[in-house]
Amino acid sequence: MIRKRHKMPDPDLSPRQGKYRFKPGYAATVKEDSLNRYRASKSKSFELGGGTVTRSLTFFEQEANVITVINQTTGKAEKLPAISLKVLAQLLDVSYQTLWRWYAETGQLPEPMFVTHGSGKDRNVYHVSEVRVMLEEIGKHLNNFRYYRKDHEGTRNRIYSRIEELRSNNFKEHTNGNETHGQRTIKARTLRRRYRG
Repeated sequence: MIRKRHKMPDPDLSPRQGKYRFKPGYAATVKEDSLNRYRASKSKSFELGGGTVTRSLTFFEQEANVITVINQTTGKAEKLPAISLKVLAQLLDVSYQTLWRWYAETGQLPEPMFVTHGSGKDRNVYHVSEVRVMLEEIGKHLNNFRYYRKDHEGTRNRIYSRIEELRSNNFKEHTNGNETHGQRTIKARTLRRRYRG
């Protein structure tokens, strides 16, 4: 009978490295424990809070600046109270990347209608009234749900409907519901080029 030889641990390996290499399932257990500790320590930051977002309604207007913006639909320059995307992300208690994804990729928010010429590049901004709509609707939504996801169509439709009405009544913006994100982006870029002359 031939005896099976067990591979001897490498003398240069630490006891922990030896467990990773030779003990089946050890790596998966350590990874799961690490993830659980991380989630426990960060659980509050992973969940948005309706109260936090709704509280922003009491002071968000102070964050607005009256600046010259270009209406991407009409190409006209106007002075309006606007809020930058960075500030809006803070008011909504999300990262800038999440806010960008909400309007640029998943369509959870309407794309900004206004752009301002900054040093070096244009920056998208929202009118202060549009920000009020977002804070109200997302704040209400987060009182019932932990997250605002792209399949939350009721909230998304209310945001779009209210902002559509606001833009239509105040900024002469009529969004074509059949227009794709790409078509709107191309139209906006064309208007910006035309404005720069």
